[in-house]
Amino acid sequence: MFVPRAATVAAAAASSVPLFSLTVDQTPNGFNSAARGWNSWGIEDNPATDPSFVFDQTHIEQQCDILATSGLINLGYTTCSVDFGWSLDSGDANGRVIANSSLFDMADLGDHLHSEGLLLGVYVRPGGWLTDLNKTILGTDITIGSVCTGDNGLNQCNWDYGADGVQQWHNSVVDLFAEWGVDFIKLDFITPGSPQNGANLPANTSLSVVNYHNAIAQSGRQMRLDISWKLARDDVDFAIWQSNSESFRTDQDINNGGTQLDGVDSDDERFTIMTHWIGAGSNLILGSDLTNIDATGMSIISNAEAISVADFAAKNPMRPRNPGTGLGDAQQLQAWIGGPNSTGNAFVVLANYGPDQGSGGFGTSLTGAQNVSVTWADLGINGSFSVRDVWQGQDLGTFDSALSASLGRGRVCWQF
Repeated sequence: MFVPRAATVAAAAASSVPLFSLTVDQTPNGFNSAARGWNSWGIEDNPATDPSFVFDQTHIEQQCDILATSGLINLGYTTCSVDFGWSLDSGDANGRVIANSSLFDMADLGDHLHSEGLLLGVYVRPGGWLTDLNKTILGTDITIGSVCTGDNGLNQCNWDYGADGVQQWHNSVVDLFAEWGVDFIKLDFITPGSPQNGANLPANTSLSVVNYHNAIAQSGRQMRLDISWKLARDDVDFAIWQSNSESFRTDQDINNGGTQLDGVDSDDERFTIMTHWIGAGSNLILGSDLTNIDATGMSIISNAEAISVADFAAKNPMRPRNPGTGLGDAQQLQAWIGGPNSTGNAFVVLANYGPDQGSGGFGTSLTGAQNVSVTWADLGINGSFSVRDVWQGQDLGTFDSALSASLGRGRVCWQF
């Protein structure tokens, strides 16, 4: 991986294929960077990761304290997100989402994290609890069962979005979260897209995203809204998701499996995955056992130069520019560019994705190490750039027309 830092301002498009520089200003809930931190699901769902882990407040604090004591907090890893299982499958007297008090005191957890400079995240799903249908929504005379019906297979009913009372319920829940000091909401099982997994989800729960966004706005507390888990890859509801949430996920978890407790096959792949997450301006939410990170893992997540690129990419995310064409159609040997920004800075990612016989949209089946080259014309830029290898921390010299690297399968590099 490398990153190019502009020696001279060089932002003008040079090829016949125009370069459109993606830019992100501020998210709907007022943020200008992607979230970083830790989420409990990786260990919850893969107990072999840490056999001593118990899903309770004590062990959550033990994991998240590492963010503060290891120095990761200084690189923006501040969010501590408690995933599925923290709440009861029934609400309080008004049907609000509440903690399983045998496991968590959320206000106390919030105070603990905030005292260390960390942030509290919680997990929710669309719908009210089936056990709460006869309860009255706070501040109204409306029962939950009159505006939330059916059974989605997750012990929850489905909201009649737009009906009086639905927004008020969401407001009451988020107001309670604000009292606890919640800073981040993970809203799961959004459709279209989220797999059913035995559930009976409505075809579209996108308006739940709107309800939570509106509830955050009226609460008086700034909170991120992250939606998941495998949202449909079409633009039908993109406008709703984009205008109401900070981020949304369109693919599967990388779960631990078999003997691979890191979920991937090699260190090269670990660097490659992180490269793509950084370049895309993604959330960097860790899911591993923070008390037992190996040296390579720590070097990946704590590389200050790579994190500086993450900050850049959060405002200037990368998009594909294939070698020899400049177009976005997927190829095996791939180039991506983020920027240039207003000062002429940009970053480039080169990748060898390995043989795949054309699956996943790639068009070749080359094997082994490959020379990946991309010209300034391919990238849609011109000028002179001083190039730096971010992962290695090495200046590679000044380049005027092209970049090239020999990459093994699954290897990437980047330049600025």
